[in-house]
Amino acid sequence: MGKMRLAWSAKVFLVAILPVLLAAAVFFLTELRHVREVTIERLESDLRASVVTYAQLLSKRELESGSLQGNVAKVAETIGNRITIIAGDGTVLADSDVTNVAEMENHANRPEVVAAREQGVAMRRRYSRTLKRELLYVASSIPDHEAVVRVAQDFTEIEDELAASTHYLWWAATV
Repeated sequence: MGKMRLAWSAKVFLVAILPVLLAAAVFFLTELRHVREVTIERLESDLRASVVTYAQLLSKRELESGSLQGNVAKVAETIGNRITIIAGDGTVLADSDVTNVAEMENHANRPEVVAAREQGVAMRRRYSRTLKRELLYVASSIPDHEAVVRVAQDFTEIEDELAASTHYLWWAATV
């Protein structure tokens, strides 16, 4: 048997398709980075708005009441994120994901809590030792009080959303 040779039309097709494939790859990589940035920016903006609004709505009476844990749980269920209220001394007053907050360690030195006290609102992405997973935290000082309210988003949910976007971009690049 002789060597298998490509027909002239097949060679032309291969030469013509290579720039298209290269352009699709460049488009995909550029768009993937853009989608990731936009998704994270949107999430950060939503979390910031949620935490600032909730901090403004909390009254001193609510912070000192025995119903704070129930209030935090209801609000967390509504917005779909973990919420923690931290006193000025770092004691956790309420947490939507932990029923016995008395057993939680002091949060006075958590980076987002320290920064929120200094700047009013702060955002950090870090590993939660309590929940044992990576979270995006947004914290806000509570007006007229030393306490801080913190909202957290599980970063695996963000990665899942980004994976879905990547899937659609693969299809777009393929087409």
